Amino acid sequence: MDQYALLAWLRLGELQAQRITCAPYEESRFRQTLREIRKLCAESPPAAVPKMQQACAESGVALVFVPEIPGARAWGVTQWVSVDKAILQLSLRGKSDDQFWFTFFHEAAHILLHPKKAVYVEFGQDADEHEEEANRFARDILILPAEWRKIVASRPRSAAQVRAWAQRLGIAPGVLVGRLQHERILPWTHLNGLKVKLRFKQEE
Repeated sequence: MDQYALLAWLRLGELQAQRITCAPYEESRFRQTLREIRKLCAESPPAAVPKMQQACAESGVALVFVPEIPGARAWGVTQWVSVDKAILQLSLRGKSDDQFWFTFFHEAAHILLHPKKAVYVEFGQDADEHEEEANRFARDILILPAEWRKIVASRPRSAAQVRAWAQRLGIAPGVLVGRLQHERILPWTHLNGLKVKLRFKQEE
């Protein structure tokens, strides 16, 4: 990780967040916002992002997207600019919809659950209790534990089976593929065609 690249990436997010007017942060409102955003998980991220940004701003959180700077290696970050406003910044590192949704809810967990004085930068590591708690939050909001146990029992292997489960759960098929791969139920090479690839407009 290049510290200077990371600092530059963080600063770009801060500048973008300055242009977003947010209501004062309220924990209960943000918790409700995350439940509302969870309902968008069957949509493609480009369609969902404007709704996510508006809902987050109404809860005191500036949701910003900054392309990855070579060397920064950050998936996302959360930081507080005041007691009433937080920044949730994503880089789209990984460039697939399963990573997008998991990283968003992982970073949201830091805002919701963890101390405001800390800056949480996600590099894909599970280094401490806060990171593990954020992982659990993202995992369980996307797929409830009771539903996950049913999926494990059925062990879906085909695209049709994954699509059927995803429709039942209200998530994109790629999100379920990512979870199945992470839990070693599917090989990392299997059903990647169900994931949606993401790019910033300037990368197209």
